[in-house]
Amino acid sequence: MPKLSPHVTIYRFPLAALTSITNRLTGLYLSGVFVAVGITSMTPYQVPNHPLLEGITAGSLFYHTLGGIRHYIWDWKPSYMTNSAARFSSIFLLASTTGFTTMYTYLKTNPPVIK
Repeated sequence: MPKLSPHVTIYRFPLAALTSITNRLTGLYLSGVFVAVGITSMTPYQVPNHPLLEGITAGSLFYHTLGGIRHYIWDWKPSYMTNSAARFSSIFLLASTTGFTTMYTYLKTNPPVIK
């Protein structure tokens, strides 16, 4: 069995790298959902409406959208991509995604009554 280089076991990914990787993974997940829903819409079967899957999909959509905006800003102004700004934007991304997903699931289960 090959030995790993010692730096691999002690290296810790920065938060910005982890959130960037997660942005790619949410894009893959959303692409899979899009294809699955498209294929099942051509069959007589209905896509199951499970609250957990709906919450995961909504969270992925919020995360991927906000992460995409962050990457667009970094491409537009590379000077904004300092270590402290990247850490702050990562924390903001995680917090805002949590907030938006929580609000979505709350409003989905408790719709406002408009009279």
